[in-house]
Amino acid sequence: VLDNVYANGSGHTIYFSYLKDVEIKGKVLDSENKLVAAKITLADNFGNTVESTQSDTNGMYGFKTSIKENENYNLIIGSERTFIQNQKLNTNTLQNSNTFNNANTILPILKLGAKYNFGNINFYGNLPDLLPASYPSVEALFELLQKNKKLVIQIEGHVNKGEIKTKQDEIFNQTLSEKRAATIY
Repeated sequence: VLDNVYANGSGHTIYFSYLKDVEIKGKVLDSENKLVAAKITLADNFGNTVESTQSDTNGMYGFKTSIKENENYNLIIGSERTFIQNQKLNTNTLQNSNTFNNANTILPILKLGAKYNFGNINFYGNLPDLLPASYPSVEALFELLQKNKKLVIQIEGHVNKGEIKTKQDEIFNQTLSEKRAATIY
C-alpha cells in the first residue's frame, strides 16, 4: 500500500496486488457416492465470476486461472438434483504448489424435509445488505430454485448483535433478522 502520494499527506491510496497462476481441480460426487455433472464457479471477494466450468461425466473438473495472492475466493459447486457447496480458496493455503486439489466434493441429494446449511451468505454489520462476496452464492441458490420449480425453502438465520439487554435490542435483532431473510427471498 502506498499512501499519501502527494506532499503534506494529501492524495490517494494505491493498492498493489500480485496475481498467481493456479490450477483448481477436483471430483464431484453426490451423497450416495455417485458421480455428478455439476456447475463449478469461482468468484472473487466482490462477487465477480472469475471462472465457470462443468464437471465431466466422471465428476472431474479442472481449470487454470490467475487469482490475487492472499485474497479470498469462493468456489461454488452445485447441480440440479443436489444442494450447493461453498469452499473458500486463498493462495496462502498453497504450500510449494500452484494447485488447489479439492479432492472429492460431496453434494447432498435434495430430499423432502431435509435441512441443508448454506455458507457464504454474509451481511454488512447491523444492516440487511449482502456483502458482495455473497452474490454468487445467492445466484447459485436462485439457479437451483429455477431448475426445481417445486422446491420450497425455508430461510433461517441469525444476527450477531451480542448480549440482548433491553426490549429494544430484542426488537432490533428480530427486525434485522426478518429484513435479512427478505433480502435473500
